[in-house]
Amino acid sequence: GAIADAEGQGHRQLAADELEASDQHAAPTRLKSPPVSRDARRRTDTDSQLNGCPVVCRIRAHALICFLALLMHRVMRKQLKASGSELSPSAALRLLSNVQRHHVRIDNKDYVGNTRINPEQHELFAKLKIPEPT
Repeated sequence: GAIADAEGQGHRQLAADELEASDQHAAPTRLKSPPVSRDARRRTDTDSQLNGCPVVCRIRAHALICFLALLMHRVMRKQLKASGSELSPSAALRLLSNVQRHHVRIDNKDYVGNTRINPEQHELFAKLKIPEPT
């Protein structure tokens, strides 16, 4: 069947090209978008920030995370080149990916620690001019 816009409301209408004799009186099937409340359509940016707007907030958060990742990648590339390292930012991140901080509570007593840092990771922290986690 052909898909066409219905009444400019974002709905899609599925129309059959041919109807069999038994289906001649059947109404065409409509594919509808999820309903949007009138209040949601009237909200301004300020209202969305105050009342929570899941889609817009998620998109903005995603854009911010992508921008920060790009910025971190470029700064790492600059620092690695300046230090004479042959590692790419992706390779450096893979090398540091298993550095973790652990927090365990046993019998109401907290134990906190980091994974041991190997010599390659120690050298990379120095080249990036980043303090090692303590």
